[in-house]
Amino acid sequence: MIDDIISHEMIIRSLKNFIMNKTLPHMLFFGLSGTGKTSTIMCCAREIYGEYEDCMVLRLNASNERGIETVRVKIKSFVSNRNSIFFKPEIVKQKDTPNMFKLVILDEIDSMTVEAQGMLRQSIEKNSSSTRFCLICNNIDKINPALRSRCAPFHFMPLRAQDMKKRLGEIKKIEKISCANDVLDIIVTLSKGDMRNAITILQSTKSFGKKDVTIDDIYKISGYCLPSIIQNVYDILIKLMNGDAKLFETVNLIVNIICDNNITIFNLLDELKNFVMNSKISATKKIFLIDNFAKNEEYDSVNVDQKNIIMNISSLFVLVNKN
Repeated sequence: MIDDIISHEMIIRSLKNFIMNKTLPHMLFFGLSGTGKTSTIMCCAREIYGEYEDCMVLRLNASNERGIETVRVKIKSFVSNRNSIFFKPEIVKQKDTPNMFKLVILDEIDSMTVEAQGMLRQSIEKNSSSTRFCLICNNIDKINPALRSRCAPFHFMPLRAQDMKKRLGEIKKIEKISCANDVLDIIVTLSKGDMRNAITILQSTKSFGKKDVTIDDIYKISGYCLPSIIQNVYDILIKLMNGDAKLFETVNLIVNIICDNNITIFNLLDELKNFVMNSKISATKKIFLIDNFAKNEEYDSVNVDQKNIIMNISSLFVLVNKN
C-alpha cells in the first residue's frame, strides 16, 4: 500500500491528497534507481482503481519500447478506448460512480527518442480530459522541456539510511536470514540510498550457504571491495607509478586479486577514485587519473575484456608521470 513507501513522506502526502480530492495531475517522477519511483505510482494505481487496475492502467518500459510506433499505437489505442469498468454491471449500478481517468505509466522515459517524446506530448494534450500520465526517469535533463512543463515534478531522493536499515531488518526477519546489525549497516552503506540494490544484496545471502552472514560475505556477494583489499590494489599501483614495479606483473597481481574477491571493474574504479582524491599526489595527476577512470568505466559498460581494462588502468599510473 502507499503508506508502506519509506523516506518520501512529503511526496506521499501530496499524492494522497490528489487521490482523495480526485485531482491527480500528470506527473514526472525523477531520481536515482531504487528510490521507489515505480513502486509509488503502482501503489497509487491500486489505491485509485482497486481490482480494476488491470483495465485502467497501461504500463510501458520506454527502454524496451522507445520508438515512435509505441507512442502512436499502444498509447493511442489505450487512451482512445472507453473506460471499460463503467460498463461492468456492478459498477453501473453504483450511484456515485466517478468519472475516473485512465493512467499511463511510462518508465525510463529518458530512454525515449526525441521524436517519441514529441508525440507523447501531443498525446498528453489531446487526452488530458480522460487520461493521466506518469512519466518516470533517472535523468530529468534528458526530458523535453515542453513535456516537463505539463507534469507535476516529484524528485525521489536516495532513501534515508535509518529507513533502509529498518526495512531490511523486517525483510531479514521474514526471510529468516541470520546476520548482525553491522552487516545491515554495511549493506545500507554500499547501496547508497538504492533500496532495490540493498534488497538484492540481502536476498543473495540466502543462497550463500552460511548460517551466519558476515561483513566479508557481503563484500564478496555484492562485488564491492573490502577497504583492506582496495588499499592493497592502490599500494600496488603506487609502486608502479614510482617505478618500483613492472607493468605486466602489476596487471597479473591485480587481476588475481579482483578474481579471488569477486570484485567488479565498476566498483574497483569507484573505490580507486576515492583513494586518488584523498591521496597526496598533485592535483594535475588526480585530474588525469580520474578523467581516464571514467573512460575505462565506459569500456566496462560495453564488455571490454577485464584484463585489458586492468592493463589500461595500470598504464595510467605509468603515464601519469609524463603529464
